[in-house]
Amino acid sequence: MGRAGPFPGRSASAVIAGVAISGALTACDIRMGIACRSDSQCGPGAICIDGLCFASGPADAARDPSLSSGTCDAGENGACTSSVGEVCLRGGRACDAGTWGACTPIAASTDVESCGPSCGACGSRADRCEQGICKCGGADSCNPGQRCAGHACICDAMSCLGCCDGALCRDISFPRCGSLSGSCTSCDPMRADQCAASGGCQCGPGPQCAAGQRCNGGICVCDATSCTLGCCDGSTCRSSSMSSCGVEGRRCAICDAELSDRCRSDGTCACGSGPPCISGQRCLEGGCICDPCGPAG
Repeated sequence: MGRAGPFPGRSASAVIAGVAISGALTACDIRMGIACRSDSQCGPGAICIDGLCFASGPADAARDPSLSSGTCDAGENGACTSSVGEVCLRGGRACDAGTWGACTPIAASTDVESCGPSCGACGSRADRCEQGICKCGGADSCNPGQRCAGHACICDAMSCLGCCDGALCRDISFPRCGSLSGSCTSCDPMRADQCAASGGCQCGPGPQCAAGQRCNGGICVCDATSCTLGCCDGSTCRSSSMSSCGVEGRRCAICDAELSDRCRSDGTCACGSGPPCISGQRCLEGGCICDPCGPAG
């Protein structure tokens, strides 16, 4: 089984992750859950600590806070932590001639205050230390802009300096807008050209354009691009009808209800299937009729 006590004369230097060791081992990644029961299973140049394989060699002194703690008394022993790759190991050290010796690893740390790549505190992005790695619930530690709450990564005002897209923290940059730590808004580049101070979308100095308009140089306009199925009444897009007949952003026309009875799909007024009636006629049940021009006889 994995060693449960100090290993005289040995220390760990790096996790063996996806690297062949003299052909004996091809992968031993702590985050993939690959375990060992003895040194022989880890191959030459590696040792089994707490059920996991590590390369043997000098400890990473630059990342071991215990190695700079000053002098000690002969025969004194103390606890220590040592950063190995992305993992924090706890161990023991002995005093030799008034100076602390190297940290000899015993097992992976489970202390959230001494965990991860630097053996420091996990902070708000994790709530537990598993096998020397900071985690949030059963997953990896949260991404920047998130915090760990209720064993899950969330985005809120405490964690995010941008806007929250669900649980993700995003930078505010058009067309993604939003107030700080509020929900992100996806702006339509057709109707807006910048983010408003309130977090919404706007066209130039005003609000975003209405449906059927487009933002052109900071101004809302109606044209063939924005009002394909209707007609333009100034800068307003109208649905094609008898009172506003037209398509593809053309200027709206008003069909004379005496001479026509419909606005066709091509945006023209009509009486039934034909053109509008002429003066002196009227459109009745899809046909043009002529009423008596004066009294009979």
